[in-house]
Amino acid sequence: MPMTTAGRLLSLILVAILAPCAAWAGPAEDYAAGDAAYRSGDVRGAMASLRKAADAGHAKAQVLLGTILDAAEQDDEAARYLAMAAAQGDTEGTYLLAGLYSAGEGVPLDAAMARRLFEQGADKGHRESVFALATAYLQGGLGLTEAERISPAALAMLRRAADLGHLPSLDRLAAAYRKGELGLEPDAKLAAAAEARARSIRGVVEKTPARRRAPARLPAGG
Repeated sequence: MPMTTAGRLLSLILVAILAPCAAWAGPAEDYAAGDAAYRSGDVRGAMASLRKAADAGHAKAQVLLGTILDAAEQDDEAARYLAMAAAQGDTEGTYLLAGLYSAGEGVPLDAAMARRLFEQGADKGHRESVFALATAYLQGGLGLTEAERISPAALAMLRRAADLGHLPSLDRLAAAYRKGELGLEPDAKLAAAAEARARSIRGVVEKTPARRRAPARLPAGG
């Protein structure tokens, strides 16, 4: 049956409405295909799909492609894609880009920039960014001075990291509570709590002392 003018007009309207939706779905589909290929071990196929999605602005594709490129020592291109993701506020991309700045790979070595990027991730609750900052306060790095490493900001970051299960931070807090360091008053209970949490995370089960048994009674007249 021939299509009427009204029918043709309706079809054109539907195409006009659905076409943008189909185009928008492209990057997401390319990312899904690339992610699946990467998980299956097809890195080359993954990169082809991820590159299309990344170039279209898909942040997760930019992060995964940047990660693959970084592992392949293609640092300049890795930094470019990770910077694109970071510019969109992706916390994983921001964290990985900070790592490149801290190592001077694909970008100039810039401890201050690395620190700012880690702080951006930490402010959004990114666990690894918090750990990276806590590690710098503990061991040095990221341009931190000795005074900054024992400052209230250091204590705050170590507490945040400890709350997230960062073992070096828990160990340092336990020692600080024992000795009254980092501006803390000595507190044996808080020290013991930090130590117990660290043991729990490490999988060490505290042994409960065995109860002493009463001595066996000798037979009467023995």
